[in-house]
Amino acid sequence: TDGEEPCDGGITLYMDDNTTMFISSKQAQVEVMVIISKVVLDGCACFTLHDKRGRSYFVERIGEHIAKEIGFNQVRSVVRDPCDLNGLTVWGFVITVIGVVILVVAAIFLGLKSVTLPGVCENSKLET
Repeated sequence: TDGEEPCDGGITLYMDDNTTMFISSKQAQVEVMVIISKVVLDGCACFTLHDKRGRSYFVERIGEHIAKEIGFNQVRSVVRDPCDLNGLTVWGFVITVIGVVILVVAAIFLGLKSVTLPGVCENSKLET
């Protein structure tokens, strides 16, 4: 009813004390304040983990994400996010990288084109 397609799944938080917490894709936002060792994403949902310092980690890949990969282990809240909108961010990054590579290649090509070869005189003309 909110414009999103139905999605079953969720994310399980694994805490350092060997307890777990499952957050369903039907929950929009959950305040948790826990220290995690890893999270595991199941189903088609996407979530963003937030810490108390304002850092966040977007979880879109199904499977295990360890705290080292996430970049923090103290999770303040978990927010369900639409996967396709955050996917645009990834595409934006990919397109930017491709653009930079094209610019670098063009700069190298133009730079090489202006280099004169040793032994070749620029002012010489061929006489016929």
